Amino acid sequence: MNLLEILTFAAVLWLGIFLFERDPENGGMRNAAFGMLAYAFALMLQLSGALPGAPDGVHRLFWASLVFPPYFWSSAVIHLAGDEFEPRTSMLAIWRIGIVAVALLAVALIIPSPFWPAALSNPPNTALAALALVSLLPLLTLICGARAIRSRKPGLDGLVVLAIATCFFTLGIGLFFFRLPWMPAGWIYLALALDFELLGLAVIRFDVFETGERVLPDFLRSFAYGALLALLFAGQVAVVIALSTGYTFAMSLVLHLTVAMAFTLAVYADPVQGFLERLVNRGALENPARSSALRAEARAQSRLNTALDPANLDSERFFRLTRRALSNFGDLHKLAASPLTRLALVDEQLANDRQESATLLRARALKSILADSVLRLKPDLNSDFGESDEWRFFNALYFPYVLGLRPYSRKAFHEDLEPASRKALAWFRSQVPERTLYNWQNTAARLVAKDLFERSANLHRQRTSKAGMNAPA
Repeated sequence: MNLLEILTFAAVLWLGIFLFERDPENGGMRNAAFGMLAYAFALMLQLSGALPGAPDGVHRLFWASLVFPPYFWSSAVIHLAGDEFEPRTSMLAIWRIGIVAVALLAVALIIPSPFWPAALSNPPNTALAALALVSLLPLLTLICGARAIRSRKPGLDGLVVLAIATCFFTLGIGLFFFRLPWMPAGWIYLALALDFELLGLAVIRFDVFETGERVLPDFLRSFAYGALLALLFAGQVAVVIALSTGYTFAMSLVLHLTVAMAFTLAVYADPVQGFLERLVNRGALENPARSSALRAEARAQSRLNTALDPANLDSERFFRLTRRALSNFGDLHKLAASPLTRLALVDEQLANDRQESATLLRARALKSILADSVLRLKPDLNSDFGESDEWRFFNALYFPYVLGLRPYSRKAFHEDLEPASRKALAWFRSQVPERTLYNWQNTAARLVAKDLFERSANLHRQRTSKAGMNAPA
């Protein structure tokens, strides 16, 4: 049993689960997580496939699983380029269509065919060439989106980390296809794992810049908790392997799955605890609800970056925070972690409503303030909807964010809408391309950010003036 390879599997798997749990609706995080989980699966197959008792088809499944990590990595890079990247929508559309071709390639690698005859134990040159083309996708995507990624505030250092990880990942995958006889396989696994860790850190860095959240406490707590659970449970499996069964294919699967369950439970500890509380306390509805609220409050506090004062931010950073807060308008828990909850406007609203300064209450106050700023964009207070140019910025924020319309989603449920919402939905779908809506939302979010900043500055000046007047002569 190779301890280094097991630790490599655990590190990649944990970061993939951590990224997915942190924000599954964030395309960059979600696809980076899928890429890591796919690589962890491939690593498990490779480590287990050479052991006694392994089925004949495991090596084919391993090669097929190598198709997916670079494909998901390329999507993560596209998302990191941001909404300002003009080809982003088109590239994502091509990526969604391309998943069919990638899945077909994976099937062709699994099933014996002229593409890979059953007589060959390793992929033929044709299959290796197809895999090599897929592995180049992240590098090609990075070249296309480098300028847009560089323009974002994490800037050059974030781009450098991403570029280094992508280049070494491409080289590492190439070593899988054309392995050098003097290079141990374990070092290739470790190198690719480090590339994935760099990708995860780059994704987190860009996300933290736009959300203003803290990530280090969750990051360390999740890893420490997962490592402890893995040591307790997988350690017992390792003892059984060492003293009794030996390292067979079946025991290798048990060991890897035990590690996977340990880290999954560590990352999803809060949801699991909430589910168990609801299951046990079915008759006492107040206690589970109160416990859930306390956990949500604690989670929001752990993510809130109290060192980041929104009053002292530059205009671009303030806009980024406002843009993300608007996109999280319907999710109070995500909104609670925004530094904008520490605006003076939030303090004033809580004081006027005579409410305590709890984290979720501050999020509700921020939600109300954001809605008020969006309503200030409305050109005609006596009308609910308009299609003229002066309505576009209000429409772009109010209907998708405040009311929660998803005009381009086939899965969204749009029944029982108000007349104005039905008109807006038809207007978006028939007259407003998705890319145009993104551009309008960015411009409108800048107007909202400017409104918030000016109102906060005016409130601060009023308080300063009042404090000066009340000061003793």
